[in-house]
Amino acid sequence: MNIFKRVLSVILAVTVAMCLCSCSLFDTLTAYGLYSRAVTKLAKAGGYDADCVMTISFDILGETLSTDTVMNIKENSTGTQIVTEMDGEEITSTYIDDKVYVEYGDTLVYYTVTDSDATESIGDANLPELAKEIFENINVVKNDDGTKQIAIVLESEDAGSILSSFVTDLDDLTFDDIIYIMIFDKNNDLYMMSLNCSASIDVLGYTMTGYVTAEYTFNDFGTAPEFELGHDESEFEYGGEYSG
Repeated sequence: MNIFKRVLSVILAVTVAMCLCSCSLFDTLTAYGLYSRAVTKLAKAGGYDADCVMTISFDILGETLSTDTVMNIKENSTGTQIVTEMDGEEITSTYIDDKVYVEYGDTLVYYTVTDSDATESIGDANLPELAKEIFENINVVKNDDGTKQIAIVLESEDAGSILSSFVTDLDDLTFDDIIYIMIFDKNNDLYMMSLNCSASIDVLGYTMTGYVTAEYTFNDFGTAPEFELGHDESEFEYGGEYSG
């Protein structure tokens, strides 16, 4: 009888463990499960290292004007550093201790930050806050290379929160047809996210329409990177108050 009880206990324990593992695996493989896991891991890390490419194109008087911005964004508990490449030039902006240090060729300038709202334009590769209900009818697409992908239609304010790194006058822009895509690796870690949408802006009574794409690729997701100034603080000249 004792042997029978022991065997029964082992079977029961194994069954419970399998059920728990199955539930955990199921939660991870749902769209919301993947998203919430990424949010939790990012919050726990307290930072990220992400490469970003943003393209903005607008139709102006029958002509299409397009510009590309390439960035690397590093964020940790001390601040944020952004390296921007545009038209062959490289600009490094480092936000730390309520100051923004800008390194541009031989130009070294620092600005003081007194308005907390100004920091919103200093880099942002964080995930948008999305309610669980948004994911109810979202399917997880499994790609041939083992990665997983989810696509979500976002509201305009969610797009604005993602694009705040690039566009400061968000109140003047209207976003439509917003598609937010998240791609996860074989370990279910987020390694890429992209935003695609149409945009319009009124300038002097004329409405310009265009398209915006932003693609982030995370490096070592779940780990906060280290960064430092390229020059000693004493070499930077004061440039006044930072305005974004």
